[in-house]
Amino acid sequence: MIRPLARDARTRAGAAASSPSSSSSSASASAPGAVPVPAEAAEAARPAAAPVSVSGTVSGGGALGPGGAVVWLKRASGETPRPAPAKNKVVSQRNKAFVPRVLAVPVGTKVDFRNEDSIFHNVFSLSKPNEFDTGLYKQGGSYTQTFKKAGPVQLLCNIHSTMVGYVYVVDSPYYGQAEANGAFSIRNVPPGEYDIEVWHEGASKETHQRLTVGADGVRNLTLTVAGDKRAPTFVPDKSGKPRQTQVGY
Repeated sequence: MIRPLARDARTRAGAAASSPSSSSSSASASAPGAVPVPAEAAEAARPAAAPVSVSGTVSGGGALGPGGAVVWLKRASGETPRPAPAKNKVVSQRNKAFVPRVLAVPVGTKVDFRNEDSIFHNVFSLSKPNEFDTGLYKQGGSYTQTFKKAGPVQLLCNIHSTMVGYVYVVDSPYYGQAEANGAFSIRNVPPGEYDIEVWHEGASKETHQRLTVGADGVRNLTLTVAGDKRAPTFVPDKSGKPRQTQVGY
C-alpha cells in the first residue's frame, strides 16, 4: 500500500522541480511564511550613519576679526529638524558692555539679561520680529526674553549709546560659533548634503556654501566673511529716533 503512494509522491516532486515557476519562487519558498520586502523598505530599515563633526576656521570680518561668527547647517533637500531650545543662556551687562558681545541660540530659547554694573541699564532691540524692551533696571536685576524667530537681533542700551551686542537666533540644531581666532566646531551632524551659512556682524550679507558631510565628518573647512558693513549714521534710542547728543549718552 505504501509503495504506490511513495512512487506517486516522487513523481509529483519531480514535476514540481522541473516546473518553470519553481526557480522564480524558490527564494520565497525557502523561508516558509516569509513576506518579500520591497527594496525601498529594506533601504529605509538600514541603520542610520552615526552623527559626526564639522569643524574649520572662519576668516575675515574686517576690523572686528572673525570672532563671534555664527555658523549653521541646513539640509540641502528635505526639512531640517527643529532645534530644541537651549538652557541657561545669559547676556550680562558688565563694564558698560554686553558679555558676550554675540550669542547664538536656537529658536525658542530664553535669554536672561543681567545687570552686573553698579549703574542702571535699559536693554532693548528694534530688530523685528524679535524686538523687546527690558525697561530700566539696576544692579542685580534681570529680564528674560524668549526669541521665537530666526535671524539677527541687535542689542542696544537706551542709556549708554556705546553698548552694542547681538543675539543670533538659528532655526537648525546644527550650529556653532567662531572663537576669537576663527575656529569653530559643530557636533552631532548626520552625514548628508547641506547648505552651510555664516553670519557676522561686520558683513552686509551672509556667506552661503554647499557642503557634503561624509561618514568621517568634515575637518579643516575654511570659510570667509566680509567686513564691508557700514557703521550706522546714528545709534537710535528705543523709539527709533537719533540720540539726543546734548544729553551726552
